[in-house]
Amino acid sequence: MAVLLEKFDWREGPSLRGVWSSPLAMQESEEDPLQGCAYFIRLDSDSDPFMESTNFSAFLPLCVGGVHGAFADGDYWMVLFQVVPEYLCYELFSVHDYSSLLERQLQRVPDLKAIGSVDERWYFDADEIRWDLSEFVSVKVGKLMQDWTIFELIQAAQAQLCNVPLKEIVRGRITQCAYPNTDHDCQHDVFRDVFAQWGQSMQGGQP
Repeated sequence: MAVLLEKFDWREGPSLRGVWSSPLAMQESEEDPLQGCAYFIRLDSDSDPFMESTNFSAFLPLCVGGVHGAFADGDYWMVLFQVVPEYLCYELFSVHDYSSLLERQLQRVPDLKAIGSVDERWYFDADEIRWDLSEFVSVKVGKLMQDWTIFELIQAAQAQLCNVPLKEIVRGRITQCAYPNTDHDCQHDVFRDVFAQWGQSMQGGQP
């Protein structure tokens, strides 16, 4: 199981087809936390999920990545992540509530209603997504995520869908290698390692 599978009401057998990640140049601290949102988007049957992922990223300056794939019946889905510094919502965008800001940003995407429908939303901060992820590992392993940034936690949620147990991701974050016992082109970053290996498996026809 994975945290995104639990958060969103997916039908049986969603198949991952794409992963992308682009952390923003934002600093976070206890005094100035970052707020995030994951949108579950059911794409129109005529939409190309690869093109739409590029489309969303191009028009959403607060987008930090996402995942997309297909259901067993061939329909497409996407989960899109946005992150914003709550204390700067008004200063930067004249909006008091960060959820309203993220929603307004989503409407920047041209022809959004023609592309698909936003079925569900999951709002979180670093503590909440860390808590939800910790449900998938032991208490000892969960404690190793205490200093992870919200960007790393989002990437961990993405990496869970790439058939890598979260405990291996947590350990790999320390060694900066996701596959220490496997001959591979190491990216020296556990998340890039997972995504690169998953991409190679997709190209080889083994998702």
